[in-house]
Amino acid sequence: MICWDLAFPEVWRVLFKKNAEIVACPAFWSEEDNKFYGNKYKNSTESPFIDACVPARAYENEFCLIYCDGAGSVIQDGEKSTHVGHTQIAVPNLGVVAKLDHNREGLITYELDTQLLQDAEDAYNIRKDYKQIIV
Repeated sequence: MICWDLAFPEVWRVLFKKNAEIVACPAFWSEEDNKFYGNKYKNSTESPFIDACVPARAYENEFCLIYCDGAGSVIQDGEKSTHVGHTQIAVPNLGVVAKLDHNREGLITYELDTQLLQDAEDAYNIRKDYKQIIV
């Protein structure tokens, strides 16, 4: 998946149905994407959105999600575009297990024991229940 796909739980079900275990989501997410409301309510509406969606997608689909945004800022269409950053890795049962809580260059790693994914399925039965409700 890429960037704005993060906002749509339905598209993640495609990979869920294919029994994906690890999913990457590269992004070019900008603080200016929601400039009006970001300025109206607080400095950033984008980082809370990303921070909520990444672990949610990992939990609801029982896979490891690697979200990776750009660093710093760029000039796009003549205007400054500041990357949100917040690169992170999330897994079911644990949530966010590694994170860059900024928009600077950096590296995060996580050693995934896939038993964690099976434990999530055993606890929540999402895959099993999903198959029963879809006709």
